[in-house]
Amino acid sequence: MLPRTPDLIFVNVTTLEAQPYCLELTLKGWRITSLRSDCMVGDFTRLELFTKYYDSLYLLMDDISPGYRERFSEKLVQRLKLIEAGEEDQVAPCASLQSPSLSTDSSSKESQYSSTESLPIVTPVSTPAIDPDFKPKFK
Repeated sequence: MLPRTPDLIFVNVTTLEAQPYCLELTLKGWRITSLRSDCMVGDFTRLELFTKYYDSLYLLMDDISPGYRERFSEKLVQRLKLIEAGEEDQVAPCASLQSPSLSTDSSSKESQYSSTESLPIVTPVSTPAIDPDFKPKFK
């Protein structure tokens, strides 16, 4: 629904806490544009939230979603235990991620974000080097 160019893309995400976000990805990095999907206009009373750029989606998600942080930590611990036990080749990457239900039942002893589903395995890619002699051409 939002514009897309070779230098700009918008991505809608919803956190484990059920908060929707519209994110922008440019050469500067990832940025929150709105607390609603398909929206480029942020809340001007929270300007600091919408002007901060992140080097990676992981850093952005870690900042906005405690559930993401907890779930990522759980999966990291599970993976490290498998590696320590010499079973790392038995873990297959997952093609999709199903979020657990967001139960508000406080009697549950297990974390509301825990799940047996695997987080997707993504290889980080470094930001391409910028040519200091590059001169943009504007028409």
